[in-house]
Amino acid sequence: MQNLISSMLNGDRRSLSKLVSAIEHGNLDLNLLLNNIHDKTSDSYIIGVTGPPGSGKSTLVGNLINQLCEENLKIAFLAVDPTSPFGGGALLGDRIRVSDFNLSENVFIRSMGTRGSGGGLNGVVGITVDLFAAFGFDIVIVESVGVGQVDIDIMNISDTVILTTVPEAGDEIQILKRGLIEIADIFVVNKIDRPGSSHIANALEEEINSRGRDIDWIPPVILSQANKNIGIDLISEAIQKHKDFLKKSGGIVTKRGLNRDRQFISLVENNSVELIRKLLNSDEQIVQLRNKVKQGVINPYIAAFELNELIGLRKK
Repeated sequence: MQNLISSMLNGDRRSLSKLVSAIEHGNLDLNLLLNNIHDKTSDSYIIGVTGPPGSGKSTLVGNLINQLCEENLKIAFLAVDPTSPFGGGALLGDRIRVSDFNLSENVFIRSMGTRGSGGGLNGVVGITVDLFAAFGFDIVIVESVGVGQVDIDIMNISDTVILTTVPEAGDEIQILKRGLIEIADIFVVNKIDRPGSSHIANALEEEINSRGRDIDWIPPVILSQANKNIGIDLISEAIQKHKDFLKKSGGIVTKRGLNRDRQFISLVENNSVELIRKLLNSDEQIVQLRNKVKQGVINPYIAAFELNELIGLRKK
């Protein structure tokens, strides 16, 4: 494994592919990997792209990659796809669509399945992004599956978050209620050849302006038609402006610190859930408690409090 990591750090793409596969399938000593790449992940800029399914995220990303390639940048693209309900693997639709673009040798494309994650990303995406950064990619783009209101995990790994939507996304009031609007640094109204694009854009701008003038960065709202390459240059410019803003203001350090903290909390929560699930099926006392709940001997709420006592989760 050490040889594989060393080869990756020396620029071997095949070793990179093998490591990504090992991360996804859990066949890797993560401590060994992370100790080797920990100090080599700060130079890459991470762009997260999210939004409802069908909003043209993959087409937008493909054209954005093409434009960034003209600047001779090395780019990694990670598409987080829906997991198949049958085999458990990623459906890989995003990678298939993006591969249709004329991408340069400087681009690396990979898909991963959500594997049941409710926040649009799975638990190993952050590690994969760190791996791409250690490999030396200038830009890492992560496209989340786009699951609606809870699709906010993208915030935990991104320097710039792009939220895409479309004119027919529905009542703009419902759009504005989504938690997604709070995490976006750039808004894109895609498919502007359809009616209602200006209406949605105006609604987004009103919501942004209603937040008050105490925010340092005012997210732009960009109109695009990705399949015609319309607006892609404006999106690229907005990304660069946001990057410059973060670096000049020092916000990049604060943002990445918060991202790491949120990742830590999320990982602790996920690990705790997994541990509790195992206990629910293996610990004799807990199994007996569950049986009492099933039989109606004890109320589920009372049983939950008793479980907290059993596993030491007493309120402090």
